[in-house]
Amino acid sequence: MEPLTDCPAEIAGLAFTPAANIRWSWKEQRAYKITNTSLYRSRFQPFNDFLAAFYEQLEFSPIIEAHENLFFAEYPKLGIAIVGLPSWDGNDCYCHVGHISSATLACAQKLIANSIAEVVVAVWHHGIVGSPDRMDYMDQRVVHKLIDYGCQVGLHGHQHHPGAAPYALNLPNSTSIIVIGAGSFAVGDRELPMGEHRQFNLVRISRRDKTVTTHVRAMSSSGVFARSHRDDFGGNAFITLPLPPRRVPHKAQVLQSAVLADDVVAALGERRYDDVITLTSRLDDSYASLRRKAKIKAYEALEEYESLIALLDPPQRPDEAIKLTALLIRLGRWDAAEAQLDSSTNLIPKAFSDDFRDRIAAGRLLQ
Repeated sequence: MEPLTDCPAEIAGLAFTPAANIRWSWKEQRAYKITNTSLYRSRFQPFNDFLAAFYEQLEFSPIIEAHENLFFAEYPKLGIAIVGLPSWDGNDCYCHVGHISSATLACAQKLIANSIAEVVVAVWHHGIVGSPDRMDYMDQRVVHKLIDYGCQVGLHGHQHHPGAAPYALNLPNSTSIIVIGAGSFAVGDRELPMGEHRQFNLVRISRRDKTVTTHVRAMSSSGVFARSHRDDFGGNAFITLPLPPRRVPHKAQVLQSAVLADDVVAALGERRYDDVITLTSRLDDSYASLRRKAKIKAYEALEEYESLIALLDPPQRPDEAIKLTALLIRLGRWDAAEAQLDSSTNLIPKAFSDDFRDRIAAGRLLQ
């Protein structure tokens, strides 16, 4: 950003509009303009990298739309889908208004529409109400859109205390959503609201009873987390609300594929690797990532090295290139390993590459 010599007349509106390129610094009493848009847009790249790296390690890969910072995971056997929505669109060091971009909402709408889950939970960061002296909360009209898309439960944080009587927002057609705010588990002492302790929620969704129960646990002076009796829960440490209904789309093929994906994950967890190979052959291309990861793990466990080499060549990611090269070296295929290193210079970090070349040279000498 660059400081402006003259403050725009419409600064009051522009400074808190996510899509605008004007910001206001209360501390300096100065207006700024976002001039390097590509650099500005890259401010969330560390988050995108973390999100991708974290979920890469799981057998079951959720859908991650990196451009929109959106997360979507569906668990067919549990009958639940979770959509993570970034409410920090337009946020920076000067603008803290809660907002979910229209592009993110459109992407979420498509994913939810194709979901066969009985329960859809939306998760975002900012609260939906705030005091008159604050502007760091989100417009409730965004939540109205989530209701319309089919979300029945919404979870958020940010305010560092429970939004403890969950809001039941309703649309004119009687569809609704339960919005549950959570306190903070690890915020600093200075950021805890007066009278509040570190805390977390336990949310129990019962598909059988059609209820959502929120339990609040707060840390006592001795450091133990225990039931937190809330005035807004009528003196109780929990509150139970009816789960809003959802009209689940009838998509037999989608359901069959989703349940099959669940079976693959279960087989991996139970180390039934022969079953993994059989089940993955039936997965369609919508689960291509899970199919590939599951097969790699199964072939490794079964020591079916030829099948593993065929699957990994060509590698799609750095970890696959490293795994393939290491396997070729282990099998004493020095020429093939060296050729793989030469063709994967953009995938294999130099430290790994140098080590592999040393091992290849040593292997040839000992041959």
